[in-house]
Amino acid sequence: MIVEALFAIPAGLVLRRIGHSMWWALLCFVPLAALAGLWILAFARWTPRTDG
Repeated sequence: MIVEALFAIPAGLVLRRIGHSMWWALLCFVPLAALAGLWILAFARWTPRTDG
């Protein structure tokens, strides 16, 4: 569980920077869901935040 948290925290920060919800980072705790999430993110539209 600690290893997943080490991936989920920076993943959440990256997701927030590219305009997605940080809640997607919870997929890091389920291996197959994390893999599916990476594929979804790879083909998703990346809309950067404009508030700084």
